[in-house]
Amino acid sequence: MISMMTMAVGASATAFLGKAQLSQAEVKDILLSEMAGRTDVARLTQIEDELRPMFSALPKGENGRLEQSTVRYALHRYFLQKYGWYVQGLDNAGEVWNASSASTVLKAFAPVYIQSLFEEQLNGNGMGLHELAVFAATMADLVHMEAVGDMQQIFATLQLPTLGPVVESSAEEALDTFVTAFLSMVPMLLDNLTDIEVSKELLEEAYPNLEETKTWWQDFRLTYELSQSSRRNPFVQQATTFDKMTELALEFSHGFSSFQNLECHTLKRKLVDMEHLGTGRVLLSQFYRSALDGAWEFKESVEYLRNQGSLDESNPDSPSVVIPNYVNSRMNCLTASDFYAVCCLSECDGLMGKVEANIMAPSETPARIIEVISKLQSDTVDAPRNISTVLTARLEGIAHNHGGQVPLHGRLFSQWMHHVYPRECPFPHVSGAVTPMYPEEWAELMGEDMVEVTEEVMEAHAKRLAHAQEKIMDLPWTRHEELVAVHRQGASKSRISSMLKPAMAMLGLVSFAVPLARALNTAISTPTEGKFEQQLV
Repeated sequence: MISMMTMAVGASATAFLGKAQLSQAEVKDILLSEMAGRTDVARLTQIEDELRPMFSALPKGENGRLEQSTVRYALHRYFLQKYGWYVQGLDNAGEVWNASSASTVLKAFAPVYIQSLFEEQLNGNGMGLHELAVFAATMADLVHMEAVGDMQQIFATLQLPTLGPVVESSAEEALDTFVTAFLSMVPMLLDNLTDIEVSKELLEEAYPNLEETKTWWQDFRLTYELSQSSRRNPFVQQATTFDKMTELALEFSHGFSSFQNLECHTLKRKLVDMEHLGTGRVLLSQFYRSALDGAWEFKESVEYLRNQGSLDESNPDSPSVVIPNYVNSRMNCLTASDFYAVCCLSECDGLMGKVEANIMAPSETPARIIEVISKLQSDTVDAPRNISTVLTARLEGIAHNHGGQVPLHGRLFSQWMHHVYPRECPFPHVSGAVTPMYPEEWAELMGEDMVEVTEEVMEAHAKRLAHAQEKIMDLPWTRHEELVAVHRQGASKSRISSMLKPAMAMLGLVSFAVPLARALNTAISTPTEGKFEQQLV
């Protein structure tokens, strides 16, 4: 796979590196290769297997295939759950790809552009499981090609050969530079040695967990090399090459989310320790008190918390930070690529995956959902358990609005899951209510001083702590519904069936009435009264 990508990037290694655009021709070629099965068939089969439970449960069109919004929803969840990748262009259904150039497309719009290519190939009939897997594989290929391009640029700057053996120490320097570029908060220039050294110095100043990350990387690399040793000839000395260093770099980019998630769990535990009465929320006064007591986290401004959808202001006198919304927000992401940011793995998506695997349908009755949920434990919720009458009534209320069944991929069910798992499942805001930004985007728009709050403001909020702790907090519940898509598969058959039922009933009456009328006519025409009475009986 690495060699194939190296050839695909070719001499234009910098086409991906630090550039916001990519070639439409390359995207088309990769997509068509995946669709035709000219690449790794086993890998594509694996992706299909990974997507199958979710695909089975997603709402579909009349032809049993996924509509555009559902495709983006599915792939957004897939990449976030598998790699911790928050892929640009998958979470915003309203965007269109940039068609200002006849030969390039913005990386941020790559998923939408790929979808437009699919629409051409499939005549707008939607995507099946295979096409969904091809879409995922194509996106992964583009991400990998970007990494290959980065490594080619690094090798060129360090004046290292991409063919043949490379001196071990020089290869290590190239790999270290790749990791530095990956961890950098802003795009890193790799055009000369001075830029590389400056970037490394800036990273040491700006990245608080750098030493822990290096330790994890050493362990990860050792584990990876041990796993590869069984495939190599022990009697032949293995040379260090560009392909091997690039393969290792790709493994780092795939595996980094596992380390990132350790930090996410640490962050979550700190918030749960400050939680207010099991609500999945931390009073803003307590949140800032922790920062004043010496924690380096929890200093985001009220405005930025609100931008992230992490601030619950349903009680204006006692605002609070919603734990899962905070943990899974963009403020805890690392923008490692022009294609994606590395974010916390969604625990709620993991729970939803288990619900989908059990139900295997887009909707289900409240009783069946409660049966599944009552046995499903999370990081902070034990199982089996009894679902409260309040939550049961709310689930039944959702079903009442949808003809007796609860759509699994709607805002109301997500809200219900937030109430059932308040520390794992984010509160779902109505579309358009929040437009979250990465910290650097927010700073550029609002100013550096609007990202973190001042100590004076934290002190003012912290003073309200004693009074706020006495109050019991009700979790907000709104009745606004939004569906990922309406499930239409089988709808046309159902409509035909419903139209035929009255006609079939009428035919049944006729088939019953005709012999009855004949019998009555026969009886009336017969002079014997006893015979008539006998037939009526």
